[in-house]
Amino acid sequence: MGIPRFRMKIRNDALHSLSVGVISSALLWRREIVYGEWTEDKCICLSFDCDYRKDMEACNSIVELLHSEDVLTSFALHARLAMDFPEIVEKIIRNDHEIMNHTFSHPSNFKKLSYGRIKSEVEAFQDFMVKTYNYLPRGFRSPHGLRKKKRELFKVLSENKMYDSSLLGYGVLDIDGVFEIPITPCPEHPLMAFDTYHHFRFPFFSSSEGKMLKLWKLLLQT
Repeated sequence: MGIPRFRMKIRNDALHSLSVGVISSALLWRREIVYGEWTEDKCICLSFDCDYRKDMEACNSIVELLHSEDVLTSFALHARLAMDFPEIVEKIIRNDHEIMNHTFSHPSNFKKLSYGRIKSEVEAFQDFMVKTYNYLPRGFRSPHGLRKKKRELFKVLSENKMYDSSLLGYGVLDIDGVFEIPITPCPEHPLMAFDTYHHFRFPFFSSSEGKMLKLWKLLLQT
């Protein structure tokens, strides 16, 4: 079950920091942070999860902005959105961005699915993208994120020669023959990904753009 969305929120950096810290510590204290290998070179990997129709509608302006800055990124899509927004999917592919497999139906209980259901969700999206767009995704991102390694998932990804980007952590590592490119944790809330969701869409309180930019600069310096 996902975190409910609230229409009324207060923008306050201090209250946002406190509330997210308390909630994440209570709910995610068993979350696994993975550590892999990395060179001394620094690099930035941007990615966008498209879970809702509004996310897809925003992709047009994002792709245009990225094109003006000569930046490539990854978009994690599920099939139901890819069916409804073919022009946007084609625009993403035409501009050489990556599309990641975000499952076929974006199930809310993905962490609890059986091996057979995971295999069906992953491979149905692969088949759909090849047949509809002549595009074979190589990357995977779990719906709603993974708290720990799920061996059934990595078995499916290995069988389909795919990499994963669902866990939180640092560096690149090998999990059961599958490359894991983890999502960077937030410097302020290490049990949460550094993303726009927990800064601006979390219940009750949201942070300011300035606060997020400060944390972004901090990540770039480390």
